[in-house]
Amino acid sequence: MPRTRHQSGSVQQRERRGKLVWVGLYRDAGGRRCITELEGAKTRSQAQSRMAEFLIPVNSERGAMEKNGNMPLAAYIEQVFIPFKMRRWKASTAGTNTGRLRVHLVRGELAEVPLSQLDRDQMQAFLDTRKQTCSKSVLDHLRFDLSDILKLAESDGLIRRNQAKVIFTPRKAKATALKRVMALGDVRKSLDVLDIRERAFVRLAIVAGMRPGEICALTWKDIEGEKATVSKRVYRGIIDTTKNSECREVYLSPLIRRDLELWKEFALPGEYVFGSERNSPLWYRNVWQRHIHPRFKKVGLEWANFHVMRRTNATLMDEAGADPKVAADQRGHDIGVSIDEYTQATLAQKAEAVLKLETLLIQ
Repeated sequence: MPRTRHQSGSVQQRERRGKLVWVGLYRDAGGRRCITELEGAKTRSQAQSRMAEFLIPVNSERGAMEKNGNMPLAAYIEQVFIPFKMRRWKASTAGTNTGRLRVHLVRGELAEVPLSQLDRDQMQAFLDTRKQTCSKSVLDHLRFDLSDILKLAESDGLIRRNQAKVIFTPRKAKATALKRVMALGDVRKSLDVLDIRERAFVRLAIVAGMRPGEICALTWKDIEGEKATVSKRVYRGIIDTTKNSECREVYLSPLIRRDLELWKEFALPGEYVFGSERNSPLWYRNVWQRHIHPRFKKVGLEWANFHVMRRTNATLMDEAGADPKVAADQRGHDIGVSIDEYTQATLAQKAEAVLKLETLLIQ
């Protein structure tokens, strides 16, 4: 059983009716943000004292809701689930996940349903209503979100069992956009139209399978002969650990090493391979928008963004017969994610498989 989470709220001065008054900010038992005027308070200490008195019944109601499972889904997500998960999520993951949770669950039709009354039919109906507007991928994530939320609620003793385990993604969900990959001709064309810096950048993405944030964070010290040590990345201008928080070695092909050696002759002095005049790493979105995308557009490859390049690396490695585990380790992927999400079968591979079957049938 979780310990009842008491809140102390916060106090601040605001202008009301032409004068400054002390107000208290808090969340009610359902998790909604609320504000109350603290009458008679003239100093911060008086305001805090009045706020503490005001919150006694609010915290009592909130604790009772937690104990008997009547806490609404939205309140549990905001007060318990998200704070708990934030201890593990990286910034990029947190931004994506909290946005999805708040749009679809915290502000959705299940928001006010108490945890103890949330059953599989309600959750399945929730997914069914979104099948025309959300892609299969989003629905898969929402199904996992509900299961993960109720798994935590079950461990807290707020519900008897997790009914989200049995819900499923609707069959007629909105089709997911085609996951495009670059053919070998596209890759050659893309490298031919770029200057040396961008060519080295793109070759690291397509051939070495590095993420763009990892490329931006790469320093000259990270490169030793035919390998690069990848231990950090740049995300929204902040240097952070890699996406999975694991350090890995990346093999650099002869052509990559050649491009890096050529680029080093022109690069600004500093520790970063792709650094700015202030000796800070470049932001890959700027590199894409200002230097790569305009060149790609001239040859009809404006669609080949960094995510496409990463998928291209997985697909072409598979087509070349690389060991799936080795290829996944090079990219810093879990092998399941690598195969299911990034590796796309080419038409030539599909043709080979079909012709093999047809050969068996006519023998």
